Amino acid sequence: MTTEQTAQPTQEQRLPNNPLANKVLQAIRNAGTKGLNDLQLEWIFGRNRMAPERDKILRQLEGLNVIKCSPSRGGARLWIAIYPERNKGDKK
Repeated sequence: MTTEQTAQPTQEQRLPNNPLANKVLQAIRNAGTKGLNDLQLEWIFGRNRMAPERDKILRQLEGLNVIKCSPSRGGARLWIAIYPERNKGDKK
């Protein structure tokens, strides 16, 4: 096997091929450290999306370690982006 065949996919390569999931991830990333709560995400998903579909996308993104769920004041869920740690030598 070559190095290319055994290399693990990057975080970005593992993202779902789903435009809505990518739109949600981008919105959560754009929110920065404040994150987005479920009510704010309803506007991203559109109010006609069923809760199981929303939860499936959020859990998929959470499983890829690109977002995390934290409780917020008032008991709502708060979704925050996770960024991979960079090597100390990286200057980006």
